[in-house]
Amino acid sequence: MSLSDCFPEQFRQEFAERNLKIGSVIRVMVNDTNPPKEKRFILVGQSYDKLIFATIFINSEINPNIFPTQELRDLNLELLADSRSYLSHDSFAEVPIFNNVMQNGFLT
Repeated sequence: MSLSDCFPEQFRQEFAERNLKIGSVIRVMVNDTNPPKEKRFILVGQSYDKLIFATIFINSEINPNIFPTQELRDLNLELLADSRSYLSHDSFAEVPIFNNVMQNGFLT
């Protein structure tokens, strides 16, 4: 059970509309990793109806399997934790890869 389960659907929808802005850093549980884990990502774009968002994942290190060349690794943006309250350690934004997330993915 997540905290959002304690609130009615309408409240969760309105909360998302007020708070999901371009540039926001969102923390969600991701189940398609092994093992499933909490991940952070940055909202970088949205559809006109605000139902689909483009996101960039934040990872603690650069995955050489996803970014096999130095040229691709250099495209990842280093994020220093000491200047970002949402990070507990230095991390990297996976700038070369955009992900699409449906808004209802934030509400569960």
